[in-house]
Amino acid sequence: MGENVDVKKQGHRERIGLVVFVLAILGIFAAVFGYITASHSLDLAASGIDENVGQLDGYLTIIFEGDNTPRVEKTSTTEKILKQATEFFIGEDSKTTTNEPQSDKDIQTEKATTENVRDFYKGKDSTVCKIKCSDYSAYTSGEVFERGYWKIGVLSVTPEILSAQTVSTIPTQAFKAIQERIYKLRYEDEVDLVVVLSPDQKITKYIDKVDCVICKAVSDDISDEGKTVDNIFVMRVPNVGIIGTVLSSPAKMLQGHVYSKVEIKKDEEESHP
Repeated sequence: MGENVDVKKQGHRERIGLVVFVLAILGIFAAVFGYITASHSLDLAASGIDENVGQLDGYLTIIFEGDNTPRVEKTSTTEKILKQATEFFIGEDSKTTTNEPQSDKDIQTEKATTENVRDFYKGKDSTVCKIKCSDYSAYTSGEVFERGYWKIGVLSVTPEILSAQTVSTIPTQAFKAIQERIYKLRYEDEVDLVVVLSPDQKITKYIDKVDCVICKAVSDDISDEGKTVDNIFVMRVPNVGIIGTVLSSPAKMLQGHVYSKVEIKKDEEESHP
């Protein structure tokens, strides 16, 4: 009888030990996930601080000119009535605007161009690389830009190739070739970042080993300043007259910005009549 009691106690202790072991494993996974998430958030926060104080030494800024059309607003009738009522009583329009600097007595703004946005970031000691998003045949073979100690691989995908892939149930030969070019940029050319230009965000379903895609059409949940989706930073091509940038920290954490205006210092403006 005593032996049966001991066996029951032993079985009970084993079950408790198993539960403790499983909880410990889950705790480790939670800690690792929390660490990765916190590190990602802290790096993005640090990038924002560095940008605000003008300390971007070691960073890379990719600059491109917008040629997109404004998004179609998907607003219900109720939302429209509430918006109109808010604007009537408050007396102002609450539309989202592109990034504009805070007012300062020593700072003025002018219409953003690729040139003055480039100068803006160079003034903060960032390495700058300018690319074009309007021609999807520009980088179909893959091109490597060397800027400072940064190497950027840029590849463009034409609408015809993407359309053929989206209706196919298997990778087309054209897309197999595109993936091979991506691998070449990543492993043979040893670029720091792989950037793909595409007419549509759907391309992310068919490619691998890419850091950033800049697309003309993106889903509604992607803001104009971009968003990371499945480890790929997705950026929308800005509207006509807007300049877009993708800022990479030394740890290759990406953030997007759009500019309709850019800061210029008064003394710089006065020195160039």
